[in-house]
Amino acid sequence: MQQKKSIRTQIKQTLKNLPSTERQFASKQMTDLVLSKTPKKLLNEVLHIAVFWPTILEINTTELINKLLINNKFCYLPVINQKTNKLDFVKYTNKTKLIENKFGILEPEFTIDQKININQLDLIFMPLVAFDKLGHRIGSGSGLYDRSLISDGQKISCKLIGLAYSCQQVPNFTPNDWDINLDFVVTEREWLGPFKK
Repeated sequence: MQQKKSIRTQIKQTLKNLPSTERQFASKQMTDLVLSKTPKKLLNEVLHIAVFWPTILEINTTELINKLLINNKFCYLPVINQKTNKLDFVKYTNKTKLIENKFGILEPEFTIDQKININQLDLIFMPLVAFDKLGHRIGSGSGLYDRSLISDGQKISCKLIGLAYSCQQVPNFTPNDWDINLDFVVTEREWLGPFKK
């Protein structure tokens, strides 16, 4: 745990120091890579896609979300369920109102009929603080994604793709038993994966 905490602190400081011009360029490059290099079965042939609304430190996904919507994909954003301490995924359109949650992260204001069962998602683009070359992911530390991606005792079947800046890659670290590996990571420079499970 101490190793992950130290990595988290170090990478967050690196991200705070990234110039805004570099952030913008990297986010555009990442978006272009996702749209041009994603295997056909992973993106073109799927319909229900979870993305995330970026915080100030995360790579910007707003252009990716808009392009997915233009391409007639259904997009869903995570919302913290206070009762289960897991994530619900809620349909998002350009008309969806976003409100701040307890962590200051924007999430959709929604009604119950806009939620999708996590097992119905075809693909999940995930945020992260750090990752290694084996597809291990360090998140914010809340464990929300790791808890949410288990359904009936099994990891959900859809592919998990981390979106990040290349500077978030770190040397191999030891994951916790409950950590769920990514299938791929996309940065502004490259596609990484598929990783072994």
